[in-house]
Amino acid sequence: MKLLKYLKWYFLATAILFVLLVIVGIVNGYSPVPHWDMWDGYLGSYVKTTDGDYWQWIAQHNEHRIFFSRILFWIDLKFFSGASLFLLPMNFLLLAVFVYLLIQTAKKLDLFESYGSDRYAIIISLLVIICFSWMQNNNLDWGFQSQFLAAYLFPFSAFLALYQFQVTGRVNWFVGALILGVLSAGTMANGVLALPILFILSLFLRVKLFYSLIILLTGVVVNALYFWNFQSNLGHGSLTETLLNHPTDFLLYILTYLGNPFHYINIYYFNIHHLFISQAFGAIFIVVAIGAFFYVLFKLPVSNHKRLLLVLFAYILYVGGTAFGTAGGRAIFGLHQAIESRYTTPTLFAWGALLVVLFYLMQDYLRDKSKLFVIFAMVPLLFFSVQLNALNERKEEFFDRKVAALALEMGVRDEVYIQKIFPFVDWLEEIVVKPKDRNLSIFGSPEIVDV
Repeated sequence: MKLLKYLKWYFLATAILFVLLVIVGIVNGYSPVPHWDMWDGYLGSYVKTTDGDYWQWIAQHNEHRIFFSRILFWIDLKFFSGASLFLLPMNFLLLAVFVYLLIQTAKKLDLFESYGSDRYAIIISLLVIICFSWMQNNNLDWGFQSQFLAAYLFPFSAFLALYQFQVTGRVNWFVGALILGVLSAGTMANGVLALPILFILSLFLRVKLFYSLIILLTGVVVNALYFWNFQSNLGHGSLTETLLNHPTDFLLYILTYLGNPFHYINIYYFNIHHLFISQAFGAIFIVVAIGAFFYVLFKLPVSNHKRLLLVLFAYILYVGGTAFGTAGGRAIFGLHQAIESRYTTPTLFAWGALLVVLFYLMQDYLRDKSKLFVIFAMVPLLFFSVQLNALNERKEEFFDRKVAALALEMGVRDEVYIQKIFPFVDWLEEIVVKPKDRNLSIFGSPEIVDV
């Protein structure tokens, strides 16, 4: 029908526009001056590894061991002058790969055959619009944040690889799943959940016991190594303490975290800053996900489609486990911390995964209700105001960063400017000694070098 045709082109055009706006936002967000955690976690870490401290590759950055990102940092500093020219495109690539895998999952669930080309195009466009939302800009326009994207791409890839192994019987898929599970621990602290969940998934997929035990053993070894000589962050709370003494805040933090994107919509359209809406949608997410899981588990016959749905639930569990762990350590900072831009990425991805599940389960109903797809046309409109922020230029902010870098190069203790790029001036002055001597990153820029 003509309505579906119009809707299809509306969604496709909007999806393309969202992707283009992300690219524009990344370009507008570019600054060659390291910012915040980049000084110690990027520049300082590179100096230590090149000076022979090879343990630095797996050393803690806060509670995380950012091994994968340190590889990217090394490449950026070694071959791209340490100007983030490699890191920002990598952020986009990691995001694009996740969306591609999610779309491929929808395709393998035969949603194209079930819905037809027009409805399928709408569904895929909807996934692109959600996952490419500029709400998560902190993870896209900052070169340091590759680990945040990898921490959600690698586990999903591992779960899909295990599915492929079960379906095809090819051991290379199992090896790939295992490697991706191990690499997940080298992204962020929540990456340690990947192998345990991969083991649980292997049981649900009915993988041969031998292979499940390999996953279990690998998970035990990797997690033991991860927490060997682990130093807890003194500035954060503990899971036990938060659960015992602040259970309400703990629960509300999880709900706020899982409903994070709706807070941005609430602000931009209704100017309501209360967290109730995000908490309500967080609760809806949990209830719908649990209900859908038990329906799939007990009502659907064993098939590749059911196995693939279980992969999506494993991923949703991973994001839920991340919310659980994050609440344990950060609920003490207040509930508003759960709506920070960097936490929007996992919730957008999880909502995308849940949508794929729901489109599969509701295909018999939605297939005959074309007019209901008109309702979905509201989604791009709700996301659009936030997306337009990608057009904002930050010239004054980036000028201040260059002034701060110039002050560091000249040895001038200009705390007003320096604290705009790093909160601890004394520590930063120690960090930049060797980068200045070696003309690394911004200190090798023609605008600043040897001033």
